[in-house]
Amino acid sequence: MRWLWVVFFGLLATGAQAASFDCAKAATEIEHAICNSPELSQLDEDMAAAYKQVPQSNKYFASLRANQRDWLQNDRIADVQTFENRAMYLTAFASLATCLDASDTPQDCLMAERETLDTCMNAGQYSTYAMNTCSGAMAAAWDSILAVESGLQRQSLADDPETLVLYDAALAAFDAYRDAECGWRYSQYRDGTIRGQIWFGCYLDLTSRRVFATILDHQLF
Repeated sequence: MRWLWVVFFGLLATGAQAASFDCAKAATEIEHAICNSPELSQLDEDMAAAYKQVPQSNKYFASLRANQRDWLQNDRIADVQTFENRAMYLTAFASLATCLDASDTPQDCLMAERETLDTCMNAGQYSTYAMNTCSGAMAAAWDSILAVESGLQRQSLADDPETLVLYDAALAAFDAYRDAECGWRYSQYRDGTIRGQIWFGCYLDLTSRRVFATILDHQLF
């Protein structure tokens, strides 16, 4: 995937370092690895730029901050593909979070989703690998958004334990339905290279619909 993000983020061939922190103050092994690698350094800067697109006033910021802290503490390793995948996720999340927090019509944010996916996939010349990797990052971003919205819904039901139990059952039922629905669609194309896009197309559609429905619930109740 290295070639994809070199193009996507415009990594300079000069080898100039662009880490999100002062390399003169690098103290840990991973920080030194980032500063010693032009690719990791650029990707680190790109991750920071995507992160900063979501202001602290954004209702999804707290989730993003906790998620990023967890990644930094538990999943960050000096590996280009790991950094690329994280950069893709942060870019996708920022695109959705900024649009959903500002739009009166959440469905309009499907355009932001499409534009982000197109940019990512185009950088990889729409190869099967690029399409599936970009879609996977977007799916993870939608999952994070849905977790926030579902959490807000659960908070609103905190004083109604009986309804909260039913809502939690509905969340579990949705997960099972989504897996089954996308699973049978994937199975139809399981021997073809398009199978990944069939599955991700289904997953993105159902998850975004669930997000929109949950936001509407907030507005109505």
